[in-house]
Amino acid sequence: MQLIYGTNILLTRGDSFSKSFTVKNNGTIYTPTAEDTIVFKLKKAYTDKNALITKTIDYETLKLELDPADTGTLAFGDYVYNIEITTADGGVHTIIVGVLRLMEET
Repeated sequence: MQLIYGTNILLTRGDSFSKSFTVKNNGTIYTPTAEDTIVFKLKKAYTDKNALITKTIDYETLKLELDPADTGTLAFGDYVYNIEITTADGGVHTIIVGVLRLMEET
Protein backbone atom coordinates (compact mmCIF):
# COMPACT_ATOMS: atom_id res chain seq x y z
CA MET A 1 0.00 0.00 0.00
CA GLN A 2 1.17 3.53 -0.70
CA LEU A 3 -0.42 6.76 0.44
CA ILE A 4 0.92 10.20 -0.40
CA TYR A 5 0.18 13.34 1.63
CA GLY A 6 1.90 16.32 -0.02
CA THR A 7 5.52 15.23 0.05
CA ASN A 8 5.03 12.66 2.82
CA ILE A 9 4.75 9.02 1.82
CA LEU A 10 3.31 6.08 3.75
CA LEU A 11 4.58 2.83 2.26
CA THR A 12 4.26 -0.77 3.39
CA ARG A 13 7.79 -2.15 3.69
CA GLY A 14 8.69 -4.24 0.65
CA ASP A 15 5.94 -2.86 -1.61
CA SER A 16 6.47 -1.25 -4.99
CA PHE A 17 6.20 2.54 -5.24
CA SER A 18 5.86 4.77 -8.30
CA LYS A 19 5.08 8.48 -8.42
CA SER A 20 5.54 11.12 -11.10
CA PHE A 21 6.30 14.73 -10.24
CA THR A 22 6.98 18.06 -11.92
CA VAL A 23 9.84 20.49 -11.45
CA LYS A 24 9.04 24.18 -11.03
CA ASN A 25 11.37 27.14 -11.00
CA ASN A 26 9.71 30.19 -9.41
CA GLY A 27 6.29 28.85 -10.38
CA THR A 28 7.24 28.03 -13.96
CA ILE A 29 7.50 24.38 -15.01
CA TYR A 30 11.10 23.42 -15.73
CA THR A 31 11.66 20.69 -18.30
CA PRO A 32 14.87 18.79 -17.47
CA THR A 33 17.28 17.87 -20.23
CA ALA A 34 19.60 14.92 -20.77
CA GLU A 35 22.40 17.03 -19.26
CA ASP A 36 20.53 17.36 -15.94
CA THR A 37 20.84 14.75 -13.20
CA ILE A 38 17.94 14.04 -10.83
CA VAL A 39 18.61 11.98 -7.70
CA PHE A 40 16.42 10.63 -4.86
CA LYS A 41 18.14 9.98 -1.50
CA LEU A 42 16.59 8.31 1.55
CA LYS A 43 18.23 8.68 4.97
CA LYS A 44 17.30 8.06 8.59
CA ALA A 45 18.11 11.74 9.31
CA TYR A 46 19.06 14.64 7.04
CA THR A 47 22.36 14.95 8.91
CA ASP A 48 23.42 11.39 7.95
CA LYS A 49 26.34 11.41 5.52
CA ASN A 50 25.36 8.25 3.64
CA ALA A 51 22.01 7.56 2.04
CA LEU A 52 20.27 4.23 2.63
CA ILE A 53 18.76 4.39 -0.86
CA THR A 54 19.98 6.44 -3.81
CA LYS A 55 18.07 6.36 -7.10
CA THR A 56 18.68 8.27 -10.29
CA ILE A 57 15.41 9.47 -11.79
CA ASP A 58 14.93 9.55 -15.55
CA TYR A 59 14.71 13.14 -16.77
CA GLU A 60 12.08 12.25 -19.38
CA THR A 61 9.58 10.50 -17.08
CA LEU A 62 10.26 12.31 -13.79
CA LYS A 63 9.01 9.21 -12.03
CA LEU A 64 10.37 8.01 -8.69
CA GLU A 65 10.22 4.24 -8.54
CA LEU A 66 11.10 2.05 -5.57
CA ASP A 67 11.29 -1.71 -5.93
CA PRO A 68 10.34 -4.14 -3.13
CA ALA A 69 14.03 -4.90 -2.56
CA ASP A 70 14.77 -1.21 -1.89
CA THR A 71 12.79 -1.12 1.37
CA GLY A 72 12.39 -4.83 2.15
CA THR A 73 15.23 -4.96 4.71
CA LEU A 74 14.82 -1.52 6.29
CA ALA A 75 13.39 -1.16 9.79
CA PHE A 76 9.85 0.11 10.20
CA GLY A 77 9.60 3.80 10.99
CA ASP A 78 10.19 7.26 9.61
CA TYR A 79 12.90 8.22 7.15
CA VAL A 80 13.62 11.51 5.40
CA TYR A 81 14.19 11.95 1.71
CA ASN A 82 14.98 14.57 -0.85
CA ILE A 83 15.09 14.86 -4.60
CA GLU A 84 17.81 17.05 -6.06
CA ILE A 85 18.40 18.20 -9.60
CA THR A 86 21.86 19.12 -10.80
CA THR A 87 21.45 21.24 -13.90
CA ALA A 88 23.75 21.26 -16.91
CA ASP A 89 25.37 24.50 -15.68
CA GLY A 90 26.34 22.83 -12.34
CA GLY A 91 23.57 24.31 -10.21
CA VAL A 92 22.28 22.01 -7.44
CA HIS A 93 18.65 22.46 -6.41
CA THR A 94 16.69 20.49 -3.82
CA ILE A 95 13.22 20.29 -5.35
CA ILE A 96 11.36 17.98 -2.95
CA VAL A 97 11.87 17.08 0.72
CA GLY A 98 9.64 14.86 2.80
CA VAL A 99 9.16 11.98 5.16
CA LEU A 100 8.75 8.37 4.08
CA ARG A 101 7.13 6.16 6.73
CA LEU A 102 7.71 2.42 6.32
CA MET A 103 4.77 0.52 7.75
CA GLU A 104 4.45 -3.12 8.73
CA GLU A 105 2.96 -5.63 6.35
CA THR A 106 -0.61 -6.57 7.29
